[in-house]
Amino acid sequence: MKPDRMSGTGNTRPRTGTISAVLFSFVIVELIAEDLLDLFVPGTDVQAAVSSLPPHPMFHVLTAALGFFGVAAILGVSIAFGPYRRGERWAWWSLLLADLAVILANFWGTLTIYAHAISNGLIPELLLPVALVALAVLLSWRDFNSSTRAAA
Repeated sequence: MKPDRMSGTGNTRPRTGTISAVLFSFVIVELIAEDLLDLFVPGTDVQAAVSSLPPHPMFHVLTAALGFFGVAAILGVSIAFGPYRRGERWAWWSLLLADLAVILANFWGTLTIYAHAISNGLIPELLLPVALVALAVLLSWRDFNSSTRAAA
């Protein structure tokens, strides 16, 4: 049986593994929750822009967005607290790519609604998620990408 790299068995750093798993998951869940609130809370600029669409295009916009959000949240959290916590390297890459995909989807979605959103607060909205992903990568880099890991 393979030792659990993140749970404290052997020479590992369990706290940084747990913290980085929470950070990777938090970025996905926070951006998704923020976008869902923007979509469905009356009075927001995004909700006003989306509700002005005819029913058929609005169905396609919401179906794709909700499907992507649902899959990203379920897979992100389940990978973070399953294979990632066991120290599987593919899970580290999966979480990194999932976080970047959700950040880019948020960026792209905002630009499609607000053509000039960069000067209108888009970058500050994404600073926290990007900083949290960078912190998660820094905390977990040694556990998943060290030379001793490659030899094992």
